[in-house]
Amino acid sequence: MTASPAVDVCIVSHGSAADLPVCLASVAALEHRPLAAVVVDCASADGSAAVAETQREALAAKGVALTVEPLADNAGFAAAMNRALALSAGDSAGEWVLSLNPDARPAPNYLSRLLARAAAHPELRVGAVTGRLVREAPGGGGAPALDDAAVEGEAFDPLFHSFREDAELAFRLRERGWEVLYEPAARAVHRRWSLPERRRSLPPEVNRHSLKNRYLLRLHHQTAANLRRTLPWALGRDLAALAWVLAAERSSLPAYGWLWRHRREILARRRAIQARRTVPARELDRWFGCSGMPL
Repeated sequence: MTASPAVDVCIVSHGSAADLPVCLASVAALEHRPLAAVVVDCASADGSAAVAETQREALAAKGVALTVEPLADNAGFAAAMNRALALSAGDSAGEWVLSLNPDARPAPNYLSRLLARAAAHPELRVGAVTGRLVREAPGGGGAPALDDAAVEGEAFDPLFHSFREDAELAFRLRERGWEVLYEPAARAVHRRWSLPERRRSLPPEVNRHSLKNRYLLRLHHQTAANLRRTLPWALGRDLAALAWVLAAERSSLPAYGWLWRHRREILARRRAIQARRTVPARELDRWFGCSGMPL
């Protein structure tokens, strides 16, 4: 009988004291074992790291080892998740990593269903698998996939800081020939507070990173052929975004300056990513030409 793969649940927190107890309780309730949890806190002012520590005993009672590391400053989600992955690899060396937001609550069978989906397709080089995230009702060691897709030893790109870093990793996985699967039967509730319709009420730093990263993702991965095909629509959206920033969100203007100041670093990162590509660009274009590709 094949042993169950070890899984490390990696969580990055920032101002998450209210969410962590419920999130970590959901982790403890996951059916899969062996299981470990890592929480890296980005200099929270609300005692998030201490709150995570209070859950250690409850997790241990369920057979889940907990590692908590507070950072001295807010390094951003990407850098903090890289640190969580490093701690994971050093402690329990899980074969799979579940990246989880503090405001997410996976169902008990969430992880089991994801692993079953991956195991059901031995003919594929599965690098990632995701479940269905549903909105909360109103009122209510890294894995070898990751090692192969990493650039300079980093699974997540620190240039992104926060937002779209998961999409960028998905691009790199696919460019290296890893499949990314979706298992709708695996469900997790996710509040997701950062939404376009709430943009006016979000912190300026959040909006700046969101704007910056929409360009950074394309600069790292878009090919010349794709740019030619999508230029009219992309240019229209870019002009609309610029108009919005000039008219209503001038605090996001520094995002354009950031991209220009870091242009050499961005282009160097692009060259490193593209040099490691093993899958033709047309294979990635298939992602955007249909609503889904059933197995």
